[in-house]
Amino acid sequence: MWKISLLLSTFALSGGVAAASFDCQKAKTELEHFLCDHTELSQLDSRLGEYYRKLTSTLSPAELKQLRATQTAWLDKRTMDCAATNATCLKELYQKRIVTLAFRASPEFKTSAAGKVAGNYSYGKNMELLVEALDANTIAVAMSGAGEGGRWTCDFSAEGELKNGSAKLHVLDDAVVSFRFEKNKVVVSESGGHSSYCGMGGELQGTYTRVSN
Repeated sequence: MWKISLLLSTFALSGGVAAASFDCQKAKTELEHFLCDHTELSQLDSRLGEYYRKLTSTLSPAELKQLRATQTAWLDKRTMDCAATNATCLKELYQKRIVTLAFRASPEFKTSAAGKVAGNYSYGKNMELLVEALDANTIAVAMSGAGEGGRWTCDFSAEGELKNGSAKLHVLDDAVVSFRFEKNKVVVSESGGHSSYCGMGGELQGTYTRVSN
């Protein structure tokens, strides 16, 4: 089995002090300045940037589109989950993201349960679902959509174990969203008879069709 942890350890032990993945002389935001000033986070940001750049040179156009979408989702998560100067939170988030990108680059990705279902899905004209493989048996999902004229909006993101082609994920304890993956589609259902993640009139549930992988 491909050893992501060994690869990361080798990377971490390689000599030299890494700089952030961007030009620190052009840093503008509080987070950018904090990353540049914090040695370990600067190294993690640099390492993450290197994994990302290497991946972009090996993927197909459809795969590259998905990678960019998942990276944007991760950047949003970084902003929402971690304060700009919370080193502990940022370190954990960066380490997890590096593991995810390392897994994406590994030979194991395409044969893994999570890798096989990763991709973009859609339901009707309004709903989109992005599925990312975090490791061989763990997925992250991001769902969004809006009714005509903005009558309702939906927003749901979570991660969890994929088992026998299915996953049950939630943010609220009493509002579970179930995913059952089939060939080129995923059936989504919600507990409780109504959606806790959509405005009035909206819902996540339905059969989503794969758009790309």
